[in-house]
Amino acid sequence: MKFTGYQHDDISSQSVSTDKSGEGVATFTPLKPGYYRISWSSPDQGAPVIQTEVTVWVTTDRITELGYRHGGVEIIVDKDTYRLGERAPVMITSQEPDSYVLFSVDGDDLYSYKLLHLTGTSKLIDLPIEDKDVPNVFLNAAMVSNRQIFVDTKQIIVPPVTHFLNVEVKPDRDQYQPREEGTLTVRTTDSEGKPVAAEVALGLIDSSVFYIQQDTAGDPRQFYFGSKRVMRTQTQSTFQQKPYIRLIKGATEELLDEEDEKRKKESGRDDSADRAEPRSNLSKSASGYLAGQAGEGARRAVDKITEMKSPASKAMAAEYGKDRANAITDMPSPEQQAATVQVRNDFRSTAFWQPDVTTDSNGAATVKVKYPDSLTSWTATARAVTEGDKFGIAFGSSRTKQPIIVRLESPRFFVVGDSTVVSAVINNNNDRPVEVLPGLEAHGLVITGSLKNGQPVKGEQGKVTVPAGGEQRVDWTVSIQQAGAIKLKVMAQGQSQADAMERDFIAYEHGIEKLVAKSGKLRGDQVTVNLNIPAQRKPESTRLDVQIAPSMAVTMLDALPYLIDYPYGCTEQTMSRFLPAAITAKTLRDLKLSPEDAMARVFGGIEPETAGQTHKKGKHDLKELERIERESLDRLYGMQHEDGGWGWWKEDSTDHFMTAYALWGLTLARDAGIDVKQDVIERAVSYLNDELVKEEDNYDMQAWMLHAVAIYTGSVARRTGGDFAVHEYQAKAFSNLWEHREKLNAYTRALLALSAQGFWL
Repeated sequence: MKFTGYQHDDISSQSVSTDKSGEGVATFTPLKPGYYRISWSSPDQGAPVIQTEVTVWVTTDRITELGYRHGGVEIIVDKDTYRLGERAPVMITSQEPDSYVLFSVDGDDLYSYKLLHLTGTSKLIDLPIEDKDVPNVFLNAAMVSNRQIFVDTKQIIVPPVTHFLNVEVKPDRDQYQPREEGTLTVRTTDSEGKPVAAEVALGLIDSSVFYIQQDTAGDPRQFYFGSKRVMRTQTQSTFQQKPYIRLIKGATEELLDEEDEKRKKESGRDDSADRAEPRSNLSKSASGYLAGQAGEGARRAVDKITEMKSPASKAMAAEYGKDRANAITDMPSPEQQAATVQVRNDFRSTAFWQPDVTTDSNGAATVKVKYPDSLTSWTATARAVTEGDKFGIAFGSSRTKQPIIVRLESPRFFVVGDSTVVSAVINNNNDRPVEVLPGLEAHGLVITGSLKNGQPVKGEQGKVTVPAGGEQRVDWTVSIQQAGAIKLKVMAQGQSQADAMERDFIAYEHGIEKLVAKSGKLRGDQVTVNLNIPAQRKPESTRLDVQIAPSMAVTMLDALPYLIDYPYGCTEQTMSRFLPAAITAKTLRDLKLSPEDAMARVFGGIEPETAGQTHKKGKHDLKELERIERESLDRLYGMQHEDGGWGWWKEDSTDHFMTAYALWGLTLARDAGIDVKQDVIERAVSYLNDELVKEEDNYDMQAWMLHAVAIYTGSVARRTGGDFAVHEYQAKAFSNLWEHREKLNAYTRALLALSAQGFWL
């Protein structure tokens, strides 16, 4: 029997009023299972009637027929977001009764699957939400009907709220004076609000820093749980590759396509009933509502994971969102205070940082913090983690402020010969005008006068009146006469309130640094070197350095600490440490330098003042070269693969480049007098011989591999004093490169030339 449309029965009708937020609530109790549509209409003055609707299903696990039809198979869930531990009712519907549906659940893997028998057109199943379903899971349904396959997929969001910590960080006051001590209290609870012990990384940072650079550490919840899974399961069938038809006998016993016959019979029938309310439109409305309602909840849950509000924006709103005239309401009057000057010179942007603050079993911890001299807003950031896998983050804000503030305004640095202006900007945060006496103290430069309204004035700066909630600027002219350190201190002293600020600067010479160098070879007992020194140089800043070495080879001694301290890991790092050490040891032997003599020359060409930065572990005993050779060889032996080659690591696949590099280095080391296992080299040569022809289209790689075996061939010929047969594949590789020599780059041509020298030396 063909489905021709829905028949609607009115269940109830009621009037609903909305509140100030535009929301209204209507309730109804369904009397029987079925497919319900809830419609809303509301008149709008001067506009068409506003209408909307939503569909709901009322069913139990015993109901098999709801009167709902869908063109295939459909998965319907009552919401898109579930909490861990809940049970999700999932309804499977089909277009025809007595059908079989393959239902599966997958995430990182195929978690479960079952074959469901729908005796009617719907079936309700109960799906438990487990920990493996976090952060999302996919429900899949596949059904074969009428020679077609129908599939449907629904995603369920399971926010990892059980892995989240509720973190709170609060100062004991909202406002402090500079250098005052405050207390930060950190509290940690689990998703159910129960106290939990956690380790907290706590920092207190100047909020203005976040306008320049956002916190790169980010939210740990987003880092570990901020990504959803992608669906990995795919359903395929032969129905997707070619159509199938069902043949029936016609009036004359001929075989006909059943679907063609149905279309012919129905072609003349009025199908207005079908068009009155198309199922496709109704389905879109229903599914669209479900996605809109439940999907909005899922979006808010995911936003809770990924949202990280800028602490700087909150700090700026707190700092500037109020009337500055009323910013300080609890300040004592000038008559109640004594005027003491506290010089502010601690302007750290990080007031506090401790990565291992631990909350107790009650989930609480307190930390004492001494605020710097900066008058700014401060952001406290607490990132918490438990011994398991629970994470959280929280922010707190405070600020440092005082009734009278003086700020030093000056260039970032000075140059000898400059004449410039240094200013003091005085802020009054009281609710009444204040009269203060400004002052400037300077070391390293000369105060040449003062300015008023941009014009020079004689004598000392007098008192100035700063309006309530306002500011006043005072200027001085200064002159820089010598290079070096400069210290500036500005002050503003009133009857009962005062402030001072001090900062250090550098005055640079007027000029540029110039290096004049010459090198040469000394053949006699003495030599004269002429240097062209600038005439306008500063004699007190000029320095002459002379470096003498008995041989250019000795200069390599300065690099020995680098070789000894170099950490090795992969094959390339191990060889890059081993080979220079072996060559250096051979050079020392060729120069007939004893270890004691060589040690006396180490650091001979290094600047003494930078040796501590470049060679942090200082001088080494040259006998450590032998240890490097031994350890590196043992590591290279262990990293060789069964096929005779090397990869970047022992566990990865064999690499042509790395094998050639290892063979080349071991050959040079053996030529330097180091005892290298012959079977290790022979296995490497055998591997490269077999692989050479496989790189005939990669000229760069083939030349590098050929170069390694050629160096080995030449080494053997020199050691044995006779000829050494060239392998068949070596000759083919050389011929291939020679024939395509016009296509080779300069480096590859050089490798080919070195290979020829190795083969026919």
